[in-house]
Amino acid sequence: MLISDLNHFNLRVPTGVWDQVVQFYTAVLGFERRSTGPPNWLYANGRPLLHLTAVDIPCAVGGVVDHIAFSTVGLAGTVSRLDATGTKYQTREFPQLGFVQLLLRDPVGLDIELNFEAEVLTPAPAQQVNRLPT
Repeated sequence: MLISDLNHFNLRVPTGVWDQVVQFYTAVLGFERRSTGPPNWLYANGRPLLHLTAVDIPCAVGGVVDHIAFSTVGLAGTVSRLDATGTKYQTREFPQLGFVQLLLRDPVGLDIELNFEAEVLTPAPAQQVNRLPT
């Protein structure tokens, strides 16, 4: 057996924050909602990647999931989008490994890691010092 890619992930979303979660994944991270296809799915790069399930009770933050990491392209545009939406994030550079990470948190508290290979932070992002709450 060889695992080659992430097929999709599912988030349990309390109904009270449904709209905020959809807004975060579409406006901040750039996922796409489609009128065709399965309901409650968000698409990335033309693929259904995020399946949202509405629940009537609050969920423990992350449950057994610590974070979700995405391979991402377009560091400068992503930083601009995060700044424009007022989204707090942290940056981590790994020049010896050839990538940059942006760390952020969704509206229900799940940590999101955006990994950018072969991209550089230039100039430093406006919110680089605006650390995520712990």
